[in-house]
Amino acid sequence: MSAVRKGRRKKNTFGATSPPFIDYLKDILRRYPDGGQILKELIQNADDAGASDVVFIHDERTYEKNSLLSEDLGKYQGPALYAFNNAVFTEEDWQGIQATGRSVKRNDPNRVGRFGIGFNSVYHITDMPYIFSSKYLGLLDPQEKIFGDGEGGYRWSLDDDEDRNDLFTLRDQFQPLRDIVKQVSDSTWEKTIEEDQFFKGTLFRFPLRCESSEISDNLYDSDKVVQLFDSFIADAEISLLFLRHVSNVSLMHIDPCGSVAVKLKVSLSSSPASLESGDTDKPPEGSTVFKKFVITKENVALMYHPAFQLDKSYGPYDETTCMDWTTDSKYVLPSSLISGSPP
Repeated sequence: MSAVRKGRRKKNTFGATSPPFIDYLKDILRRYPDGGQILKELIQNADDAGASDVVFIHDERTYEKNSLLSEDLGKYQGPALYAFNNAVFTEEDWQGIQATGRSVKRNDPNRVGRFGIGFNSVYHITDMPYIFSSKYLGLLDPQEKIFGDGEGGYRWSLDDDEDRNDLFTLRDQFQPLRDIVKQVSDSTWEKTIEEDQFFKGTLFRFPLRCESSEISDNLYDSDKVVQLFDSFIADAEISLLFLRHVSNVSLMHIDPCGSVAVKLKVSLSSSPASLESGDTDKPPEGSTVFKKFVITKENVALMYHPAFQLDKSYGPYDETTCMDWTTDSKYVLPSSLISGSPP
């Protein structure tokens, strides 16, 4: 067939077209329910990246709007949900988060979130996600209202002089992140931006939707975030057992005055089945690795889950007194089950 001639009439144009991104996003939100599943998706993404620690923070503080990149960003200076993990975005990750539905993880079947769609369930909560990791800080604007038509976001580079100047001079714009960086890391905003020019971790900020948008009319207030946390807490321990890397998850709350409270802290640890071999970073070849956790009054129902075995080396088991077990009683789950799906 001959090549298409230049100047061909428009009526002859033919080919598949992509739906508007907003329509695509709405379809994702219909398929991914609101609730605790959103936090699980973020944990799975952190696990894919090799993170061991995940922290969620519900911050009710409201910030000033005087020094912003655009006055239109003022409505995103209110309460927000943050998600932090101690892994770092790679260049592949930065590409992937911009390629909705074309995940760079899909070729790795061992990654739970390989299709890359789950992250977009955060749009149940927000219209403007912030991402701070490695040497970049980015804002996603699917509605293309802040930075112009065809501009779905903006990204600052920590190794660019002009961008670093913005990160200091637009003080109100970045004060929310400045406060949380201090909360979740052992560094300060100034040291991270000016000296290190690198953030050791990944921090998401999801400003709560306070008015209807093209993306969703689902408004989020403090009560809804509490429900989100409660939904996740209900089966937090089981969620962690089937991950490969994440072993610590915390839920925190910061009230409008800045007072911090820890709502939940779940920790799982791994050890060889045979403790006689001694503690090592890597289990002996051929050994079975178990995840274990303390039985408490809050998670005692897990004792009846078919995936678990009781490690009786920690003491006798008496079903009538199990509610008193807090420090010397543990359940263990073989690693061969951890990588699979729950029974």
